[in-house]
Amino acid sequence: MTSAQFLSSLSLAEIWGESKTLKAKESLLEVGEIGQEIFLIESGCLCIANCLEVELQVHRFAYQDNIIAPLDSLIAQRASRYCIIALRQSKVRAAKQEDFLNFIGQDQEKLWAWVGFQQQLILDLLEREQDLLLKSPKDRLEAVLKRSPKLFQEAPLKYIASYLRMSPETLSRLMNS
Repeated sequence: MTSAQFLSSLSLAEIWGESKTLKAKESLLEVGEIGQEIFLIESGCLCIANCLEVELQVHRFAYQDNIIAPLDSLIAQRASRYCIIALRQSKVRAAKQEDFLNFIGQDQEKLWAWVGFQQQLILDLLEREQDLLLKSPKDRLEAVLKRSPKLFQEAPLKYIASYLRMSPETLSRLMNS
């Protein structure tokens, strides 16, 4: 089962609650909450971030047909260190973690698809960490453009700049050069 097939079967599963519409900048999860749900994004763009008093430090984006969840909280069953914020009007559906795990545990194919999904997430996080530690701002921008061209249509530039760990002005300058 491919990742696309897995996401398709997941979106059709009867584990999801009613759609919830979030306004831009509305929180789906606050720092300190214990996450008990996994979210399927029907439309819009959300991010997982450190929510600091002055700004967001974006770690990850998710948009239509993606899954987003407070993995630190779900795995460790503790208060999340991160927030999940809608970056523009978005529509999501939630599944309880237990229902989600029961669904993927129904057969080996779904289970292996979920394992593959998690492995890809880990590889993406490691690649991003390498980018932040070793690459110049220009090279980080080029890597994100190559990896996620859709991101620039989905997320406001100030959040992409945060994700790339540069100022919005630096991002704008690099994009115009």
